Amino acid sequence: MTRASTKRTAATASASDAAVDPAAAATTAAVAAPITKKTRVSKASASAAGGEDEQEAPTARRSSRAKTTTTNTATTTTTVTTTVTVASDTASAMEVDTPDDASVKGKGKKAKAPAKKAEKDDADDDAAETDAATEKTVVANVKFSAEALKTLTYTTSRAAPNGKPINFKIACWNVNGLKNAIKEGCLQYLEYEKPDVLCIQETKCGEGEIPADSAVPGYYGYWYSAQKRGYAGTGMYSKTQPIRVSFGLNVPEHDTEGRVITAEFADFYLVTAYVPNSGQKLETLPYRQTWDVAFRTYLLSLDAKKPVVLCGDLNVAHNEIDLKNPKTNKRSAGFTPQEREGFTTILGTEFVDSFRVLYPEESAYSFWSYRHNSRALNVGWRLDYFVVSQRFMQSVADSQIRSQVYGSDHCPIVLHLSL
Repeated sequence: MTRASTKRTAATASASDAAVDPAAAATTAAVAAPITKKTRVSKASASAAGGEDEQEAPTARRSSRAKTTTTNTATTTTTVTTTVTVASDTASAMEVDTPDDASVKGKGKKAKAPAKKAEKDDADDDAAETDAATEKTVVANVKFSAEALKTLTYTTSRAAPNGKPINFKIACWNVNGLKNAIKEGCLQYLEYEKPDVLCIQETKCGEGEIPADSAVPGYYGYWYSAQKRGYAGTGMYSKTQPIRVSFGLNVPEHDTEGRVITAEFADFYLVTAYVPNSGQKLETLPYRQTWDVAFRTYLLSLDAKKPVVLCGDLNVAHNEIDLKNPKTNKRSAGFTPQEREGFTTILGTEFVDSFRVLYPEESAYSFWSYRHNSRALNVGWRLDYFVVSQRFMQSVADSQIRSQVYGSDHCPIVLHLSL
């Protein structure tokens, strides 16, 4: 039996409870209580059709039901955490991914020492293992540093084509493990970037595992977890309550891994996604291709209503300019012809890669392997994107990559909007 659970906590004075919409399988959370008081609402969903182990064929069918949260307006000083977890009797995984936590996120305490970083199966141009000396150097190069945040510029001199002032900022970060990120203090990034929304991928937190100290004053938090512990997962912090928040693609086969959260705002839909990896040996490439088709269908359904902003780790380097070593990676996950073509199809004529529109000739990366001192040598890939509806580019002032922010094998990306 598959079930979904919603957990909420609130810090500060008061806020009103929002209504539940049974028809949409929606749960609303806004509660006035000290942070130590927790309320749990559980709701059954459809039964799972079975899962698969990482070593089994990638075409096994899986099912669950996407969840929706509809929110009312409330003060932005309230911290609300909504956790939706897809859980079943059989765990499933469609990408080869290590369950270890890495870092990024957390207005919490700094870790005394960084945990050994997990080697990811994201696109990687080298399969050899590092020796002890190299590993030590790599850890030093990716460790979160609050001091480094003080030296960065978080604004832009660019202006949107519509001529309006910049008034909305979205940040996006694959944290590669929420728990370690919080321990290292990576959520201090929020204090400097000050985004209206921060989208997070690869939380690696299962049901009931979102840390209590993930709550950030002034932000509502929404979390979508996978069936499998220590695997995938997405999250979203927002200063204001969105009109509506939904989880998944509404396609049972694709809604078991906590990969997509959608928030509706007045002027656009914001979708954050952690796209399935094709696997070190491309064993899950067929599943990735079916996911891409379903994902485009979903985005088009939103785009028909209002403009879309898609952000996240999309696990593809679209063109040769988007990775350091394209010639030697044509059969590597993230740069196969099938994945690149899939991304081209997702864009179609309706959507554009905002960074590439603004910086057509710039080689810039958002992911670096933990191995071989890749980050220090800038041997990277651009796997993280802000994709927007073509018509919405009029409201885009800038699309940036924060390559000097450490704490994960990915760095944050930022979109400046003039609404």
